[in-house]
Amino acid sequence: MEKSTVKEAVQACLTINDDNFQLEFNGLLEAIQNLNLNEGTIVTLNQCDSFEKVGKVVNIIPAEEYFSTPSSSYSSTPLHSPHQ
Repeated sequence: MEKSTVKEAVQACLTINDDNFQLEFNGLLEAIQNLNLNEGTIVTLNQCDSFEKVGKVVNIIPAEEYFSTPSSSYSSTPLHSPHQ
């Protein structure tokens, strides 16, 4: 938060897989929507991907990249539709 304004939504998960994708994705998507943000990030051990739903972007990035890249300069590619 910067001067009472939320700048980003970040969630951490060791690994995203078929068993936890919906839980992790939908939890962060809800936070993004509630905070009026356009995107959020799930930090994992070593995965990288990006998904778009209802005009909101969820980036999945490795922890090493998250901690070495300023969040304001992070750009995401490719975009996928999340599992239905």
